[in-house]
Amino acid sequence: MKHLFFFMMCFVSPFCHFGQNLVKFVPLQTGEPPLTPTYFYIEKVSDIRNNASRIGHAFGADNTLLQLKPSISLSKYGRSFFNSSVRRDTLDYAITIHIKNLDIQEKIKDNMIHGECSIELAFSFTRAGTDVVFTSFKSKTLFKRSFGEYDNYQKMLERLFRRGAEHLNQWMSLNYDKNPILARSLVINILPDYRIDNPDKGDTLFWSPSRPLRWSDFHGKPPVFTSYSAQVFSNFEYIGDVKFSKGVLTANLQFKAYVLKSSSWNAHAGNSESALDHEQLHFDITKTIIEKFKEKARQITSVEDYDSEIQLLFIDMYRLMNKLQKKYDAETNHSINMIDQERWRMEVRNELRGYGI
Repeated sequence: MKHLFFFMMCFVSPFCHFGQNLVKFVPLQTGEPPLTPTYFYIEKVSDIRNNASRIGHAFGADNTLLQLKPSISLSKYGRSFFNSSVRRDTLDYAITIHIKNLDIQEKIKDNMIHGECSIELAFSFTRAGTDVVFTSFKSKTLFKRSFGEYDNYQKMLERLFRRGAEHLNQWMSLNYDKNPILARSLVINILPDYRIDNPDKGDTLFWSPSRPLRWSDFHGKPPVFTSYSAQVFSNFEYIGDVKFSKGVLTANLQFKAYVLKSSSWNAHAGNSESALDHEQLHFDITKTIIEKFKEKARQITSVEDYDSEIQLLFIDMYRLMNKLQKKYDAETNHSINMIDQERWRMEVRNELRGYGI
């Protein structure tokens, strides 16, 4: 019996043959000096494309379809566009470049090769363990070439990468210390209540420990048919003002508990001090609500959702206020039940003292 032996030989050439796929390696290098980062440094370049080993396809001289592969990793190449020896400031951002797309595609038309070289980059930093994308870059270049000419690939790729690097540098220069998307942390700053030291303002009386309600504050006209002797209209609001500096987003919140004199009325309470105390306690309950609001607002730490969290908290506190006001009237029978009236008075005053008021 004769035995046949088969030998497989591999030769080194610019075009490598793997199975049925020919591969052309594209040299990647930078011909210009690297950029100096402004307010940041490159921590990582992450190639997140589906097929990170290739950068497209090209046609060979005999119309053979070639796979294009980079001569070095794109992660290493992306870093080369920035000067890594610059001294870092403690407030500089550690930036990750995400390579979402880098692709060269070609087609044959009119005995020429028509191609498109495209790139898409995203730039992010880490905030509280979460990757925050703050800007992105997307561009493409159209080209034509003859069969067998491949020198333009390296130049096109370098030009697109450099444009992306310049975009990042310019964006950081323009937005550092200005754009809240770069916030690393959140501070909720509670300001003194609005007009607490000067509570009278036209039709509005703002809650103040030094300015209790007076019967002269009840300017409204009572309903024609009512079984109540008096009613005070008390409410609360907040004002938000946001500042951004050195990576810290500061939300200044100012609250106001107030009474509208034109909506508060005295039907037949006369000058009753007990009835006035009952109405004052309605006002005081409103004040306890904004103190609860402040306590919960101080616990908000999410930079991304702080605004919606504050608004939802406002809704919750408003519902709580209405619930407590109704419960207060029900349990005191609108001040007629003197024992429960005194109990509520002590509870509310003790709560206010607990807030340092």
